[in-house]
Amino acid sequence: MGKKWLTLSEAAERLGVHPATLRHWADAGKIPSFRTPGGHRRFSAEVIDAFLNAQSTGQLPALISTQPIVERALEVTRSRLPQARQGAPWYERFDEKTRRRKRQQGQQLFALAMQYVAKPEERPRILERARALGQAYGVDSVRFGISLVDTLKAIMFFRQALIDTLEANGSLAAGQSAANFRIAQEVDRFTQEVMYATAEGFEHALRQALERSDNRQEE
Repeated sequence: MGKKWLTLSEAAERLGVHPATLRHWADAGKIPSFRTPGGHRRFSAEVIDAFLNAQSTGQLPALISTQPIVERALEVTRSRLPQARQGAPWYERFDEKTRRRKRQQGQQLFALAMQYVAKPEERPRILERARALGQAYGVDSVRFGISLVDTLKAIMFFRQALIDTLEANGSLAAGQSAANFRIAQEVDRFTQEVMYATAEGFEHALRQALERSDNRQEE
């Protein structure tokens, strides 16, 4: 029997991802394909099945480029911000300069989360950078009079945007429950470390603020 070839839609359905996602992987050379004389993509069923088997390990497949997911997560976050930020101290109290910096930090945090899932061997280095971002967030919250509870709500807001983006992108596709569960666990572990670092930065900045206040009163 000859090799079986799948169309873009058939291969995407088999993988449980959106056709646009598979198209991006093919354009990036992450999954081999060829074009018919009419310009249509064809994928080897054998390669697609091997890719599915690799997903069963529970790690985000190395074939996935993280940048499109990060960009999509940022789009999701921006679309939700107008409603989420209404009356939210973690957004309303920042000045515009700080908001711009927070947007840049948010993009870095999304990218680090994806790297954490995809590159287990680099997790210590990745977490070090993520914790630094969390600590900076905690310090800024004290500076602008934002409570620790409201600060952690902001972290959870970004976490949910990432989870929803992974689901929409197909990385947490239906029918791959074991892999999905592990990926979700890893995202939660990453988020927890960021939250701990945020609380640490918050407490440190708060102690410093109280010490300065006590010193001024003594003078």
